[in-house]
Amino acid sequence: MTRISTGLLVAALCSVVGACADDPAESAMQQAMTRAMTQAYQGQFAAASFLMGGSRGQAIAMPTITDFHKIGCQPAQPAAGHLCEFTVSLNGRESKNKGRFFKAPDGTLTMADR
Repeated sequence: MTRISTGLLVAALCSVVGACADDPAESAMQQAMTRAMTQAYQGQFAAASFLMGGSRGQAIAMPTITDFHKIGCQPAQPAAGHLCEFTVSLNGRESKNKGRFFKAPDGTLTMADR
């Protein structure tokens, strides 16, 4: 009996069923998370600056994604896109997360909290 690798089996099933065709790519997911973090950070910095009456002192540095790995995705229901599980390291601290990834009107992949 011959052995078939799991990756080969998944690829074959995806091509036959077509269910994996719309899964976001790992690199696109990382870019979407970076954009979401940047927007959140800028919003928090603007709010803090407003509440403190302008910029006081130095801003706290935004965390840097040092590692990102897609674990898997499934279609988001009833929302559009995919609910994906991934691991991310921010400044070297790794955590396992979930997020919803979907195409924005401009065609870029966007991330939202589930």
